Amino acid sequence: MLNLNMPINEVINEYPITRDFLEKNEIFCVDCSVGTCLLKDLFEIHNFSSGDQIAMFENLNDLVTQKTKEIKVFTPLTKKDKYSAIVEMLIEEHRKITELVYIAEYIIRQPNFLIKYAQEVEKLLYFFKYYADDFHHGKEEDMLFYLFEKNDILKAMYQEHEQSREYRSKLVSSSDVKEISQLITEYCLMLKDHIYKEDNILFPYLDRNLTTEMLVEIDRKMQDLDLSINDDVINFIEDFNNKEFSF
Repeated sequence: MLNLNMPINEVINEYPITRDFLEKNEIFCVDCSVGTCLLKDLFEIHNFSSGDQIAMFENLNDLVTQKTKEIKVFTPLTKKDKYSAIVEMLIEEHRKITELVYIAEYIIRQPNFLIKYAQEVEKLLYFFKYYADDFHHGKEEDMLFYLFEKNDILKAMYQEHEQSREYRSKLVSSSDVKEISQLITEYCLMLKDHIYKEDNILFPYLDRNLTTEMLVEIDRKMQDLDLSINDDVINFIEDFNNKEFSF
């Protein structure tokens, strides 16, 4: 029998039918690199109604105890078209990080990329550190995530931020072309997956739970932000695209 406080990775490992249940309900946490989220948080964060959350738990529990073989499919509530200013800002920063990812993936496909694109690779590593990690991930942690620290669902995002920093650290210390290419490939895949989960699952959930007091606190912290690196990233992306793809 299931327990709502069980980590989802334990549920999946102990009861393989959980994989089919999650996939049919388009809850794509089966291949999560962390898997620390608790079962009790799973349905809420994916924006199912309170009634459906109860019904989903009951159906999953009946599946693992073999009381039924029927996997029911539930529909999440409609997401908002417009989010709070902080969430909209973070989503926009994700777009810029994704552009950096596409540039990195393009570069490593080119012959002798460490020679031909030496300056660009150095610049990318700089932006991955100071824009993606220090500026963006730091902003998420210091301005938004800490307001919800009691929620276990955020542990996965904190750990993926650390994974991002570990990848970047390995890249800086490596001089082997094949290793650098492999590290960039893995790093970019991780970033794209991380951004998808935040934009489509985590941010809508956090935005639904932001109170007026929280927004006032965030606004106070936003006053001290240095946004100059944001312009540097935009200029780098535009200059690279103009140089490589203008005909």
